[in-house]
Amino acid sequence: MIIDKATLSAKLNKLKSVVPGKSCTIPALQGVLFSDNTLAAYNLEIAIRTTIDTDTSESFIIPASALDLIPKLPDGEIEIIEQNNQLTINASGIKSKHSTLPVSEYPSLPVVKTQTKNTINGAELEKTLTKIIYAVAADIGRPILTGVLFQTEEEDLNIVATDAHRLAWAKIKYNEPADYVVPKLAIQKLLSIGLAETVEIHHTNNLALFITGEYNIITRLLEGQYVDYKRVLPNHNNTFKANRKQLQEAVERSLLAINQEKLSTNSIMLEIEADQMKLTTKSSVSEYVEYITLSEAAKQSAQIAFNPKYLLESIKSFDDEIIFYIGTSQQPMLLQHENLNSLLLPVRTGR
Repeated sequence: MIIDKATLSAKLNKLKSVVPGKSCTIPALQGVLFSDNTLAAYNLEIAIRTTIDTDTSESFIIPASALDLIPKLPDGEIEIIEQNNQLTINASGIKSKHSTLPVSEYPSLPVVKTQTKNTINGAELEKTLTKIIYAVAADIGRPILTGVLFQTEEEDLNIVATDAHRLAWAKIKYNEPADYVVPKLAIQKLLSIGLAETVEIHHTNNLALFITGEYNIITRLLEGQYVDYKRVLPNHNNTFKANRKQLQEAVERSLLAINQEKLSTNSIMLEIEADQMKLTTKSSVSEYVEYITLSEAAKQSAQIAFNPKYLLESIKSFDDEIIFYIGTSQQPMLLQHENLNSLLLPVRTGR
């Protein structure tokens, strides 16, 4: 195979993060499969496949050692030859040999067989996933929460993430049936590849296929019942509005008073009175207080504290003015703008 190094390197870079490490019990999966002018990586949970224009009908596995070398080769054409389970790479003044495995040892990639072709606006999907992914659970104690819910309702697709402490929910237009949970890693791969103008989505009971440009991402779906996210949304009458940029900068400044390694055990206090919000953070060595003017005054005074990291991530997910719905100091607060909702549980303080 003769191919431009930059072209091959760019494709491999998109696939490498799916390639499992040395702990994988199937050695062939530690490389990238080349077959029928297609590159593929697979870790038994997620597979990525992309086409590549070459001059050969060969099939071989590019081993991990070669995956590390190829990006560092000089620009220009390179030649890759496989013979007797040995991969030889020739570049300008360079000849490198790598042991590889037979293609027959590479497991078959999962196949998503559906009769329908469902498309969605790629730019809207990418923007939405970027805004909600922060709320996906990292703790595998509840596996179903380590993914993102795709659920249609009439002509809207609800995209939801929660870790039981905060929840992010957005809607985009999509009128095809959907009710499944996509693992966070698959969502991260979609975002790292970048979504085309139009994305195809296909799914079965246990698999989903996303086709974006030259890339196919196939992922296993998470099993289990997702939380009833609509039931937890509060119905508070006390509302106010704040400028997202102004509030974000104030929270970021206030966090400087907190040991960054102890964000999860500290809190930020919000005190709202008419059109003023007072932000307070404290630590054993410092205290920070800042007042900001709200763009729309609160109907009632309120006082509530949050995990500062969670509050900042929620605020940063919005683009513009945020509407806040607030109850008591022990009830969740809802942030909203257009089709994006963010729910935050408060923390208890001694105040």
